[in-house]
Amino acid sequence: MAMRNFYNEIRGLKVKEVPAHLKPMFTLDYVKNSIKRGLDNYHAKYIMTDSIDPLYHVCFGGMIFSYLVALPEERRHLQHAKEHAAAGDLDFDKIETIPDAFCVAWIADIRTKDA
Repeated sequence: MAMRNFYNEIRGLKVKEVPAHLKPMFTLDYVKNSIKRGLDNYHAKYIMTDSIDPLYHVCFGGMIFSYLVALPEERRHLQHAKEHAAAGDLDFDKIETIPDAFCVAWIADIRTKDA
């Protein structure tokens, strides 16, 4: 909805007029007021109505945040396992954790399908 309103605002402007129209939107006061307005709308929509949705927002937001924080490490781990599988130096006795075992088994399964 916000994108539609923004598009409708700039649709009638000429290209030379767009920077002058957008410049006030990037001031510190405008950003502060926009955030405050958004928080006020959230408070009116969810907090004042005793909705359980804010709890869901915190739970799902925390889950997504933790996934995104752990993603680079998991990608490095998978790449390292792929490099060892490609080299053929998999040692099943040195697998220490269950995710390692699943990763090695998955890569070994891929290698057998390709062969």
